[in-house]
Amino acid sequence: MCTVDVGDRTLLASASADETVLLWDPVTGRALHVLEGHSDWVNGVCSVRVGDGSVLLASSSVDGTVRLWDPVTGELMTTFRGHREGVNSVCSVRVGDSVLLASSGADQTIRLWDPMTGDNVRTIHGSVAASYELCAVDADGRPLLASRSDDVIWLLDPATGEPVAPLASGQADEIPAMCAFTTHGRTLLASGGDDCSVRLWDPATGEVTHTLAGHADWVRALCSLSIDGRTLVASGSDEGMVRLWDARTGDLVRTFTGHFKAVYAVCSVRIGDRTLLATASADHTVRLWDPELGSTVWTLQHDHGVYTVCPVDLGGRTLLATAADGGGGRLWDPVTGEAERTFTEVVEDVYAMCVWQTNRRTVLVTAGGCGTVRLWDGATGKVVGTLEGHASAVNALSVFDPGGRGLLVTASSDRTVRLWDPDALATVMEIPVQHPGLAVACAGRRLVVGLDHGLQALRVNKAL
Repeated sequence: MCTVDVGDRTLLASASADETVLLWDPVTGRALHVLEGHSDWVNGVCSVRVGDGSVLLASSSVDGTVRLWDPVTGELMTTFRGHREGVNSVCSVRVGDSVLLASSGADQTIRLWDPMTGDNVRTIHGSVAASYELCAVDADGRPLLASRSDDVIWLLDPATGEPVAPLASGQADEIPAMCAFTTHGRTLLASGGDDCSVRLWDPATGEVTHTLAGHADWVRALCSLSIDGRTLVASGSDEGMVRLWDARTGDLVRTFTGHFKAVYAVCSVRIGDRTLLATASADHTVRLWDPELGSTVWTLQHDHGVYTVCPVDLGGRTLLATAADGGGGRLWDPVTGEAERTFTEVVEDVYAMCVWQTNRRTVLVTAGGCGTVRLWDGATGKVVGTLEGHASAVNALSVFDPGGRGLLVTASSDRTVRLWDPDALATVMEIPVQHPGLAVACAGRRLVVGLDHGLQALRVNKAL
Protein backbone atom coordinates (compact mmCIF):
# COMPACT_ATOMS: atom_id res chain seq x y z
CA MET A 1 0.00 0.00 0.00
CA CYS A 2 1.20 3.55 -0.72
CA THR A 3 -0.02 7.09 -1.34
CA VAL A 4 0.03 8.70 -4.79
CA ASP A 5 -0.18 12.46 -5.40
CA VAL A 6 -2.48 13.16 -8.33
CA GLY A 7 -2.88 16.88 -8.94
CA ASP A 8 -4.14 18.44 -5.73
CA ARG A 9 -5.40 15.09 -4.38
CA THR A 10 -3.64 12.27 -2.56
CA LEU A 11 -4.91 8.82 -3.50
CA LEU A 12 -4.27 5.47 -1.89
CA ALA A 13 -2.99 2.49 -3.89
CA SER A 14 -3.42 -1.07 -2.63
CA ALA A 15 -1.93 -4.32 -3.95
CA SER A 16 -3.83 -7.59 -3.73
CA ALA A 17 -3.68 -11.34 -4.16
CA ASP A 18 -6.49 -10.99 -6.72
CA GLU A 19 -3.85 -9.81 -9.26
CA THR A 20 -5.07 -6.20 -9.27
CA VAL A 21 -4.05 -2.80 -7.94
CA LEU A 22 -6.81 -0.48 -6.72
CA LEU A 23 -6.64 3.31 -6.53
CA TRP A 24 -8.86 4.76 -3.80
CA ASP A 25 -10.10 8.18 -2.78
CA PRO A 26 -9.37 8.14 0.99
CA VAL A 27 -11.91 10.91 1.60
CA THR A 28 -14.89 9.07 0.12
CA GLY A 29 -13.58 5.51 0.37
CA ARG A 30 -14.49 5.00 -3.31
CA ALA A 31 -12.33 2.96 -5.69
CA LEU A 32 -11.42 5.19 -8.66
CA HIS A 33 -9.46 2.71 -10.82
CA VAL A 34 -8.90 -1.03 -10.94
CA LEU A 35 -5.50 -1.67 -12.57
CA GLU A 36 -5.53 -5.04 -14.31
CA GLY A 37 -2.69 -6.74 -16.16
CA HIS A 38 -0.70 -8.80 -13.66
CA SER A 39 -1.26 -12.56 -13.85
CA ASP A 40 -0.41 -13.38 -10.22
CA TRP A 41 -0.38 -11.93 -6.69
CA VAL A 42 0.67 -8.26 -6.59
CA ASN A 43 3.26 -7.87 -3.79
CA GLY A 44 4.04 -4.17 -3.74
CA VAL A 45 3.28 -0.69 -5.02
CA CYS A 46 5.11 2.64 -4.91
CA SER A 47 4.81 6.09 -6.43
CA VAL A 48 7.52 7.37 -8.79
CA ARG A 49 8.12 11.03 -9.66
CA VAL A 50 9.66 11.01 -13.13
CA GLY A 51 11.72 13.59 -15.03
CA ASP A 52 8.82 15.61 -16.41
CA GLY A 53 7.45 16.13 -12.89
CA SER A 54 4.53 13.75 -13.21
CA VAL A 55 3.85 11.04 -10.65
CA LEU A 56 3.39 7.43 -11.79
CA LEU A 57 2.55 4.25 -9.92
CA ALA A 58 4.72 1.12 -10.02
CA SER A 59 3.60 -2.39 -9.00
CA SER A 60 5.52 -5.64 -8.48
CA SER A 61 4.12 -9.14 -8.79
CA VAL A 62 4.74 -12.84 -8.36
CA ASP A 63 4.31 -13.03 -12.16
CA GLY A 64 7.92 -11.73 -12.42
CA THR A 65 7.10 -8.29 -13.81
CA VAL A 66 7.11 -4.68 -12.65
CA ARG A 67 4.45 -2.50 -14.22
CA LEU A 68 4.19 1.28 -14.45
CA TRP A 69 0.74 2.93 -14.49
CA ASP A 70 -0.71 6.38 -15.01
CA PRO A 71 -2.74 6.99 -11.82
CA VAL A 72 -4.80 9.70 -13.53
CA THR A 73 -6.20 7.44 -16.25
CA GLY A 74 -5.43 3.99 -14.82
CA GLU A 75 -3.67 3.04 -18.06
CA LEU A 76 -0.63 0.73 -18.22
CA MET A 77 2.42 2.61 -19.49
CA THR A 78 5.35 0.15 -19.31
CA THR A 79 6.04 -3.44 -18.30
CA PHE A 80 9.55 -4.20 -16.99
CA ARG A 81 10.70 -7.77 -17.67
CA GLY A 82 13.96 -9.30 -16.51
CA HIS A 83 13.38 -11.08 -13.21
CA ARG A 84 13.29 -14.86 -13.70
CA GLU A 85 11.02 -15.37 -10.70
CA GLY A 86 8.47 -13.41 -8.68
CA VAL A 87 9.18 -9.79 -7.70
CA ASN A 88 9.00 -9.25 -3.94
CA SER A 89 9.23 -5.48 -3.61
CA VAL A 90 9.56 -2.22 -5.54
CA CYS A 91 10.60 1.33 -4.61
CA SER A 92 11.91 4.51 -6.21
CA VAL A 93 15.41 5.77 -5.43
CA ARG A 94 17.36 8.86 -6.51
CA VAL A 95 20.67 8.27 -8.30
CA GLY A 96 22.42 11.51 -9.19
CA ASP A 97 19.93 13.71 -11.01
CA SER A 98 17.67 10.80 -11.95
CA VAL A 99 14.97 8.80 -10.21
CA LEU A 100 15.21 5.07 -10.81
CA LEU A 101 12.91 2.22 -9.95
CA ALA A 102 14.38 -0.61 -7.82
CA SER A 103 12.89 -4.10 -7.67
CA SER A 104 13.91 -7.19 -5.71
CA GLY A 105 13.13 -10.66 -6.95
CA ALA A 106 12.94 -14.23 -5.74
CA ASP A 107 15.72 -14.89 -8.29
CA GLN A 108 18.07 -13.18 -5.78
CA THR A 109 18.65 -10.09 -7.89
CA ILE A 110 17.92 -6.41 -7.38
CA ARG A 111 17.28 -4.57 -10.62
CA LEU A 112 17.39 -0.81 -11.20
CA TRP A 113 15.17 0.49 -14.02
CA ASP A 114 14.87 3.80 -15.84
CA PRO A 115 11.12 4.54 -15.61
CA MET A 116 11.26 6.86 -18.64
CA THR A 117 12.88 4.38 -21.04
CA GLY A 118 12.17 1.01 -19.44
CA ASP A 119 15.88 0.11 -19.58
CA ASN A 120 17.44 -2.20 -16.96
CA VAL A 121 20.20 0.16 -15.78
CA ARG A 122 21.89 -2.14 -13.27
CA THR A 123 21.49 -5.63 -11.81
CA ILE A 124 22.81 -6.45 -8.34
CA HIS A 125 23.65 -10.06 -7.53
CA GLY A 126 24.85 -11.94 -4.46
CA SER A 127 23.71 -12.31 -0.85
CA VAL A 128 22.88 -8.60 -0.56
CA ALA A 129 20.30 -9.08 -3.34
CA ALA A 130 18.47 -12.01 -1.67
CA SER A 131 15.90 -9.44 -0.60
CA TYR A 132 12.34 -9.58 0.66
CA GLU A 133 11.91 -5.83 0.91
CA LEU A 134 13.48 -2.65 -0.47
CA CYS A 135 13.23 0.96 0.54
CA ALA A 136 15.15 4.15 -0.19
CA VAL A 137 16.86 5.88 2.74
CA ASP A 138 18.74 9.17 3.08
CA ALA A 139 21.98 8.91 5.06
CA ASP A 140 23.21 12.45 5.70
CA GLY A 141 22.22 13.54 2.22
CA ARG A 142 23.46 10.39 0.53
CA PRO A 143 20.67 8.31 -1.08
CA LEU A 144 21.00 4.60 -0.28
CA LEU A 145 18.94 1.50 -0.86
CA ALA A 146 18.01 -0.66 2.15
CA SER A 147 17.63 -4.36 1.34
CA ARG A 148 16.26 -6.84 3.91
CA SER A 149 17.19 -10.50 3.54
CA ASP A 150 16.65 -13.42 5.94
CA ASP A 151 18.51 -12.08 8.96
CA VAL A 152 20.25 -8.86 7.99
CA ILE A 153 19.52 -5.47 6.44
CA TRP A 154 22.05 -4.22 3.88
CA LEU A 155 22.62 -0.63 2.86
CA LEU A 156 23.53 -0.45 -0.84
CA ASP A 157 24.82 2.37 -2.99
CA PRO A 158 22.33 2.45 -5.91
CA ALA A 159 24.89 4.20 -8.12
CA THR A 160 27.33 1.27 -7.93
CA GLY A 161 25.31 -1.62 -6.52
CA GLU A 162 27.98 -2.11 -3.85
CA PRO A 163 27.08 -2.73 -0.19
CA VAL A 164 27.92 0.14 2.16
CA ALA A 165 27.29 -1.75 5.41
CA PRO A 166 25.10 -4.38 7.00
CA LEU A 167 22.87 -3.21 9.83
CA ALA A 168 22.70 -5.26 13.05
CA SER A 169 20.85 -8.50 12.47
CA GLY A 170 17.81 -9.41 14.51
CA GLN A 171 14.92 -11.86 14.49
CA ALA A 172 13.74 -11.83 10.91
CA ASP A 173 11.45 -14.84 10.75
CA GLU A 174 8.41 -15.91 12.77
CA ILE A 175 7.99 -14.10 16.09
CA PRO A 176 4.99 -15.57 17.95
CA ALA A 177 6.01 -14.35 21.43
CA MET A 178 6.40 -10.84 22.83
CA CYS A 179 5.95 -8.93 26.06
CA ALA A 180 6.72 -5.41 27.27
CA PHE A 181 8.00 -4.59 30.75
CA THR A 182 9.64 -1.80 32.73
CA THR A 183 12.93 -2.20 34.56
CA HIS A 184 14.89 0.58 36.27
CA GLY A 185 12.58 3.18 34.74
CA ARG A 186 13.11 1.92 31.21
CA THR A 187 10.49 0.19 29.04
CA LEU A 188 11.88 -2.80 27.18
CA LEU A 189 10.43 -5.38 24.82
CA ALA A 190 11.11 -9.11 24.83
CA SER A 191 10.61 -11.12 21.62
CA GLY A 192 11.00 -14.80 20.84
CA GLY A 193 10.67 -16.88 17.72
CA ASP A 194 11.88 -19.68 15.50
CA ASP A 195 15.59 -18.90 15.98
CA CYS A 196 15.28 -20.36 19.52
CA SER A 197 16.44 -17.13 21.19
CA VAL A 198 14.88 -14.36 23.25
CA ARG A 199 15.88 -10.80 22.47
CA LEU A 200 15.44 -7.79 24.72
CA TRP A 201 14.94 -4.52 22.83
CA ASP A 202 14.59 -0.83 23.50
CA PRO A 203 11.45 -0.08 21.44
CA ALA A 204 12.33 3.62 21.24
CA THR A 205 15.70 3.06 19.53
CA GLY A 206 15.47 -0.50 18.15
CA GLU A 207 18.63 -1.39 20.08
CA VAL A 208 19.03 -5.01 21.20
CA THR A 209 20.16 -4.93 24.84
CA HIS A 210 20.48 -8.71 25.34
CA THR A 211 20.19 -11.91 23.32
CA LEU A 212 19.17 -14.78 25.58
CA ALA A 213 20.32 -18.13 24.20
CA GLY A 214 19.59 -21.54 25.70
CA HIS A 215 16.38 -22.92 24.21
CA ALA A 216 16.76 -25.72 21.69
CA ASP A 217 13.50 -25.07 19.81
CA TRP A 218 11.01 -22.30 18.94
CA VAL A 219 10.21 -19.81 21.70
CA ARG A 220 6.41 -19.61 21.84
CA ALA A 221 5.65 -17.67 25.02
CA LEU A 222 7.04 -14.79 27.09
CA CYS A 223 6.04 -12.84 30.18
CA SER A 224 7.68 -10.65 32.81
CA LEU A 225 7.47 -11.01 36.57
CA SER A 226 8.91 -9.16 39.54
CA ILE A 227 10.39 -10.92 42.57
CA ASP A 228 11.98 -8.98 45.42
CA GLY A 229 12.34 -5.91 43.19
CA ARG A 230 14.09 -7.91 40.49
CA THR A 231 12.55 -7.96 36.99
CA LEU A 232 12.64 -11.40 35.36
CA VAL A 233 11.52 -12.70 31.97
CA ALA A 234 10.02 -16.18 31.60
CA SER A 235 10.17 -17.97 28.24
CA GLY A 236 8.48 -21.19 27.08
CA SER A 237 9.45 -23.19 24.02
CA ASP A 238 8.54 -26.12 21.79
CA GLU A 239 11.02 -28.32 23.66
CA GLY A 240 8.76 -28.12 26.73
CA MET A 241 11.28 -26.14 28.78
CA VAL A 242 10.53 -22.93 30.66
CA ARG A 243 13.44 -20.64 31.40
CA LEU A 244 13.70 -17.65 33.72
CA TRP A 245 16.09 -14.79 32.87
CA ASP A 246 17.35 -11.68 34.64
CA ALA A 247 16.14 -8.75 32.48
CA ARG A 248 18.96 -6.45 33.62
CA THR A 249 21.92 -8.77 33.09
CA GLY A 250 20.53 -11.29 30.59
CA ASP A 251 21.67 -14.17 32.85
CA LEU A 252 19.73 -17.44 33.08
CA VAL A 253 18.24 -17.69 36.57
CA ARG A 254 16.45 -21.05 36.46
CA THR A 255 15.12 -23.79 34.16
CA PHE A 256 11.76 -25.45 34.86
CA THR A 257 11.28 -29.04 33.69
CA GLY A 258 7.99 -30.94 33.78
CA HIS A 259 6.16 -30.29 30.53
CA PHE A 260 6.88 -32.88 27.85
CA LYS A 261 5.38 -30.98 24.89
CA ALA A 262 5.44 -27.40 23.61
CA VAL A 263 4.73 -24.55 26.03
CA TYR A 264 2.31 -22.13 24.36
CA ALA A 265 1.69 -19.54 27.09
CA VAL A 266 3.21 -18.20 30.31
CA CYS A 267 1.97 -15.60 32.81
CA SER A 268 2.68 -14.40 36.33
CA VAL A 269 0.01 -14.81 39.02
CA ARG A 270 0.02 -12.75 42.21
CA ILE A 271 -1.48 -14.60 45.21
CA GLY A 272 -1.30 -12.44 48.32
CA ASP A 273 2.36 -11.59 48.79
CA ARG A 274 3.48 -14.49 46.60
CA THR A 275 4.18 -14.48 42.85
CA LEU A 276 3.67 -17.74 40.94
CA LEU A 277 4.40 -18.59 37.31
CA ALA A 278 1.70 -20.31 35.20
CA THR A 279 2.63 -22.24 32.05
CA ALA A 280 0.23 -23.76 29.48
CA SER A 281 1.27 -26.68 27.29
CA ALA A 282 0.30 -28.99 24.47
CA ASP A 283 0.69 -31.84 27.01
CA HIS A 284 -2.88 -31.02 28.23
CA THR A 285 -1.70 -29.33 31.43
CA VAL A 286 -1.24 -25.94 33.01
CA ARG A 287 1.45 -25.87 35.68
CA LEU A 288 1.80 -23.39 38.51
CA TRP A 289 5.40 -22.96 39.66
CA ASP A 290 7.16 -21.31 42.54
CA PRO A 291 9.74 -19.28 40.56
CA GLU A 292 12.03 -18.86 43.56
CA LEU A 293 12.25 -22.59 44.32
CA GLY A 294 11.67 -23.94 40.80
CA SER A 295 9.09 -26.42 42.13
CA THR A 296 5.59 -27.25 40.84
CA VAL A 297 2.75 -25.99 43.06
CA TRP A 298 -0.20 -27.36 41.05
CA THR A 299 -0.75 -29.27 37.82
CA LEU A 300 -4.12 -28.41 36.25
CA GLN A 301 -5.34 -31.18 33.93
CA HIS A 302 -7.21 -30.48 30.68
CA ASP A 303 -8.70 -32.70 27.98
CA HIS A 304 -6.67 -31.09 25.20
CA GLY A 305 -3.59 -29.00 24.64
CA VAL A 306 -3.81 -25.54 26.26
CA TYR A 307 -2.98 -22.50 24.14
CA THR A 308 -3.44 -19.63 26.56
CA VAL A 309 -3.58 -18.68 30.25
CA CYS A 310 -4.07 -15.40 32.13
CA PRO A 311 -4.91 -14.15 35.65
CA VAL A 312 -8.38 -12.71 36.34
CA ASP A 313 -9.33 -10.53 39.32
CA LEU A 314 -12.90 -11.29 40.39
CA GLY A 315 -14.31 -9.74 43.54
CA GLY A 316 -10.90 -9.31 45.10
CA ARG A 317 -9.85 -12.89 44.30
CA THR A 318 -7.25 -13.78 41.69
CA LEU A 319 -8.32 -16.71 39.51
CA LEU A 320 -6.59 -18.30 36.54
CA ALA A 321 -8.32 -18.48 33.13
CA THR A 322 -7.29 -21.15 30.61
CA ALA A 323 -8.48 -22.09 27.13
CA ALA A 324 -7.74 -25.32 25.29
CA ASP A 325 -7.48 -26.76 21.79
CA GLY A 326 -10.93 -27.39 20.32
CA GLY A 327 -12.69 -24.95 22.65
CA GLY A 328 -13.51 -24.90 26.32
CA GLY A 329 -12.49 -22.23 28.80
CA ARG A 330 -12.04 -22.67 32.55
CA LEU A 331 -11.50 -20.57 35.64
CA TRP A 332 -9.26 -22.09 38.32
CA ASP A 333 -8.49 -21.20 41.92
CA PRO A 334 -4.67 -21.06 42.02
CA VAL A 335 -4.73 -21.45 45.80
CA THR A 336 -6.50 -24.83 45.76
CA GLY A 337 -5.85 -25.97 42.18
CA GLU A 338 -9.58 -26.57 41.68
CA ALA A 339 -11.66 -25.62 38.61
CA GLU A 340 -14.43 -23.19 39.57
CA ARG A 341 -16.19 -22.48 36.28
CA THR A 342 -16.31 -23.70 32.69
CA PHE A 343 -17.06 -21.48 29.70
CA THR A 344 -19.11 -23.93 27.64
CA GLU A 345 -19.86 -21.51 24.80
CA VAL A 346 -16.21 -21.58 23.65
CA VAL A 347 -16.41 -23.81 20.57
CA GLU A 348 -13.27 -22.79 18.68
CA ASP A 349 -9.54 -22.99 19.23
CA VAL A 350 -8.64 -20.02 21.46
CA TYR A 351 -5.20 -18.62 20.63
CA ALA A 352 -5.23 -15.47 22.77
CA MET A 353 -6.86 -14.19 25.93
CA CYS A 354 -6.72 -11.06 28.11
CA VAL A 355 -8.78 -9.25 30.75
CA TRP A 356 -10.67 -6.01 30.20
CA GLN A 357 -11.61 -4.21 33.40
CA THR A 358 -14.60 -1.83 33.39
CA ASN A 359 -16.29 0.04 36.21
CA ARG A 360 -19.14 -2.42 36.17
CA ARG A 361 -17.46 -5.79 35.70
CA THR A 362 -14.46 -7.87 34.78
CA VAL A 363 -14.55 -9.01 31.16
CA LEU A 364 -12.53 -11.92 29.78
CA VAL A 365 -11.62 -11.41 26.11
CA THR A 366 -10.85 -14.40 23.87
CA ALA A 367 -9.90 -14.75 20.20
CA GLY A 368 -8.92 -17.61 17.95
CA GLY A 369 -9.20 -19.48 14.72
CA CYS A 370 -12.45 -18.05 13.33
CA GLY A 371 -11.35 -14.40 13.59
CA THR A 372 -14.09 -13.33 16.03
CA VAL A 373 -13.21 -11.69 19.35
CA ARG A 374 -15.58 -12.59 22.20
CA LEU A 375 -16.16 -10.73 25.45
CA TRP A 376 -17.29 -12.76 28.49
CA ASP A 377 -18.64 -11.68 31.82
CA GLY A 378 -16.09 -13.14 34.23
CA ALA A 379 -18.67 -13.52 36.99
CA THR A 380 -21.36 -15.34 34.98
CA GLY A 381 -19.40 -16.92 32.12
CA LYS A 382 -21.86 -15.46 29.58
CA VAL A 383 -20.92 -13.80 26.29
CA VAL A 384 -21.63 -10.05 26.56
CA GLY A 385 -20.32 -8.94 23.17
CA THR A 386 -18.45 -9.87 19.99
CA LEU A 387 -16.00 -7.93 17.85
CA GLU A 388 -16.09 -8.86 14.17
CA GLY A 389 -14.00 -7.65 11.26
CA HIS A 390 -10.93 -9.82 10.96
CA ALA A 391 -10.97 -12.11 7.93
CA SER A 392 -8.72 -14.79 9.43
CA ALA A 393 -7.43 -16.14 12.75
CA VAL A 394 -6.71 -13.69 15.57
CA ASN A 395 -3.41 -14.77 17.11
CA ALA A 396 -2.80 -12.08 19.74
CA LEU A 397 -4.71 -9.76 22.07
CA SER A 398 -3.72 -6.99 24.43
CA VAL A 399 -5.11 -4.01 26.31
CA PHE A 400 -3.80 -0.72 24.93
CA ASP A 401 -4.12 2.58 26.78
CA PRO A 402 -2.98 5.52 24.62
CA GLY A 403 -3.55 8.75 26.46
CA GLY A 404 -5.92 7.27 29.03
CA ARG A 405 -8.36 5.77 26.53
CA GLY A 406 -8.61 2.04 27.11
CA LEU A 407 -8.71 0.02 23.89
CA LEU A 408 -8.22 -3.56 22.82
CA VAL A 409 -5.64 -4.41 20.16
CA THR A 410 -5.68 -7.57 18.04
CA ALA A 411 -3.18 -9.03 15.56
CA SER A 412 -4.40 -11.39 12.87
CA SER A 413 -3.32 -13.73 10.11
CA ASP A 414 -5.24 -11.43 7.73
CA ARG A 415 -2.26 -9.02 7.89
CA THR A 416 -4.04 -6.39 9.93
CA VAL A 417 -3.87 -5.01 13.44
CA ARG A 418 -7.12 -3.60 14.81
CA LEU A 419 -7.83 -1.22 17.65
CA TRP A 420 -11.26 -1.69 19.25
CA ASP A 421 -13.49 0.18 21.65
CA PRO A 422 -14.85 -2.77 23.68
CA ASP A 423 -17.59 -0.65 25.27
CA ALA A 424 -18.99 0.38 21.89
CA LEU A 425 -18.11 -3.02 20.29
CA ALA A 426 -16.61 -1.07 17.37
CA THR A 427 -13.38 -0.82 15.40
CA VAL A 428 -11.46 2.39 16.12
CA MET A 429 -8.63 1.79 13.65
CA GLU A 430 -7.50 -0.89 11.20
CA ILE A 431 -3.76 -0.95 10.49
CA PRO A 432 -2.36 -3.04 7.61
CA VAL A 433 0.92 -4.81 8.37
CA GLN A 434 3.36 -6.49 6.02
CA HIS A 435 2.86 -10.11 7.10
CA PRO A 436 0.45 -12.19 9.21
CA GLY A 437 0.40 -10.91 12.81
CA LEU A 438 1.37 -13.45 15.48
CA ALA A 439 1.99 -11.38 18.61
CA VAL A 440 1.51 -7.85 19.92
CA ALA A 441 2.99 -5.84 22.77
CA CYS A 442 2.21 -2.30 23.93
CA ALA A 443 4.95 0.09 25.05
CA GLY A 444 3.61 3.59 25.70
CA ARG A 445 2.10 4.82 22.45
CA ARG A 446 4.00 2.21 20.47
CA LEU A 447 2.49 -1.04 19.28
CA VAL A 448 5.07 -3.67 18.37
CA VAL A 449 3.73 -6.51 16.25
CA GLY A 450 5.41 -9.89 15.92
CA LEU A 451 4.95 -11.11 12.36
CA ASP A 452 5.62 -14.37 10.58
CA HIS A 453 8.59 -12.48 9.14
CA GLY A 454 10.10 -10.03 11.61
CA LEU A 455 8.83 -7.23 13.83
CA GLN A 456 6.91 -4.09 12.93
CA ALA A 457 6.71 -1.09 15.28
CA LEU A 458 3.71 1.25 15.03
CA ARG A 459 3.33 4.62 16.74
CA VAL A 460 -0.25 5.57 17.43
CA ASN A 461 -1.31 9.16 16.81
CA LYS A 462 -1.92 11.29 19.91
CA ALA A 463 -5.30 12.31 18.51
CA LEU A 464 -6.65 8.78 18.93
